Amino acid sequence: MEDAGEALLRSAVAAGSARADVSVADLLVVVNAIAGATAGAPAGDTLRLLALVRDGVRPRDEPLAPLVAGRPR
Repeated sequence: MEDAGEALLRSAVAAGSARADVSVADLLVVVNAIAGATAGAPAGDTLRLLALVRDGVRPRDEPLAPLVAGRPR
């Protein structure tokens, strides 16, 4: 699964659709966390959280500020 994910992610980065600093391991952790957090919840809750992650994976014109203790530096 990770090998297939790596190929897809490399293609997305090359196409400018994903940030270069995102890894397949990052995405698997986040998707697993969303699945666990929304188990038994309406599908709309899961889709909303996945959309938030998708938007965060997109490249930006400026790098995001690193977080320290949950706050931007």
